[in-house]
Amino acid sequence: MVQVNVIVQDKRGQPVTGLTADDFEIRDQGKVQRISVFSTESNQQPAVLPASLPAGTFSNMPAQAGAPQNLTVILFDTLNTPDADQPTAKSGLIDFLKELRPQDRVAIYGLGNALHVIHEFTGNSESLVRAISRYKVHTTKELAGSAVEVVDNASMAQDAQERAIIVQMDKFLNESNQLAADVYIERRMALTLQALESISHHLTALPGRKSLVWVSGAFPFSYGKDNFEVNQANPGSKNFLNVISQVAQAITNANVAIYPVDARGFMSTSILNPSTSAATTLNSARQAQRTDAGVMDQLLSSRSTMNELADKTGGRALYNTSDVHGAIRQALDDSRVTYTLGYYPTDTNFNGRFRTIKVAVNRPGTQLRYRLGYFAFPDQPMDESHRQSAISDAARGPLDASALGFVARVKKPSAGSTRWEFALDIDIKSITLEPEQDSWTGGMDLVFAQLGSSGEIVTSVGSPIPLKFTAAQRQQLLKDGLVLNIPLDIAAKCDRLRIILRDARSGALGSVTVPLQ
Repeated sequence: MVQVNVIVQDKRGQPVTGLTADDFEIRDQGKVQRISVFSTESNQQPAVLPASLPAGTFSNMPAQAGAPQNLTVILFDTLNTPDADQPTAKSGLIDFLKELRPQDRVAIYGLGNALHVIHEFTGNSESLVRAISRYKVHTTKELAGSAVEVVDNASMAQDAQERAIIVQMDKFLNESNQLAADVYIERRMALTLQALESISHHLTALPGRKSLVWVSGAFPFSYGKDNFEVNQANPGSKNFLNVISQVAQAITNANVAIYPVDARGFMSTSILNPSTSAATTLNSARQAQRTDAGVMDQLLSSRSTMNELADKTGGRALYNTSDVHGAIRQALDDSRVTYTLGYYPTDTNFNGRFRTIKVAVNRPGTQLRYRLGYFAFPDQPMDESHRQSAISDAARGPLDASALGFVARVKKPSAGSTRWEFALDIDIKSITLEPEQDSWTGGMDLVFAQLGSSGEIVTSVGSPIPLKFTAAQRQQLLKDGLVLNIPLDIAAKCDRLRIILRDARSGALGSVTVPLQ
């Protein structure tokens, strides 16, 4: 199924309410599709809030975790933003959070040399302000190492013979500096892509419209014609083909609307664009002119990338403004009322290419915003290599995955014991069960990864779990859920436990993190 979140506004920018499925028409590659699923979501606070989880209970499921509809993640990206621009962006973010409305549900993540959870979803303004205030702005070594100092000693040579020698020396030094910078640029791209993939997996099963407000000084990849692409100016593009495909699929599956916010404001404080190898100006006027021209090219390229990311995912690009506060508010206001349309494409040739979506509504004078298409990826192969890779990524990732939902109830060990008791209540609807003669069969992978204080895997244990139920048992499980009771010895130096479940048939994966200290 393809799901599309649609924002419908009148000429004044106010949401149009009361629409039904019959009011919409949706086309996939120009062909009309039958709407199989229709719902309306809003960011208004529900009349009855979900109850908090009891002590010792942890979940990645929306209802149990208390997640409301229409969520916004703010990614504060210090990895790709010069330190001169970070304080202003952070100040604008704090100003926005101070005026958070009761219906807003916001999470803040930080991207530095890794992805950090600054605060998970909440509408508590004071708690979010405290969390981001403690988050220090800084220049990462990856960003600092990416700036290339262009050597231009030849312009100061006294005669032609001396200049010819120095030109060759400058060429050698500049190529060496560029090679060193390329290592850091590739590292930044890898970290950025990993972060976006983790966020997408985290949001996959959450209901409603999901917006990613990405506050950054550069956006190192873009939507191409048929796939995500690393910006051409970046080195080592071929090294990221597989990762780019994974990220594209994760964003497509999660149906995330991206709102790129340029942290550089009016470009008054810095000229470094980490999506390319920007040059540091030296003492010659000619070099300064070359740098200014290059910066303008980089700026236009970055804004083009922002527009592509926003248009094709259903967000909007926000740049050339120092009002970060106002930019983020625009993103949240888009979520006041949204309509979700779901359909099964009539074209079942899933070849990974980009497919265009066109939505129309029978209301004159309205304006619509939605993602302009999706990547028609085939199902991931279920071979051992992909299985191990998916489980390993889930164990090490900073965020829990939500495609397979479950609740973990934890009983601590008695004095003198290291044995914990875990009861896993699994949403059986997340598991692919297929009819086989007079029964329903499937399977899961269950892994317990014990993590140290720095996120390293201290030890892990797991095994496949075959599933086979009668028709009557399956109906009862759909009603009550599937519960697994498992004892586990925990190493004393472990800081937290990551419980991972993976559907053997579909590859859908869920994880829940349990703090142990």
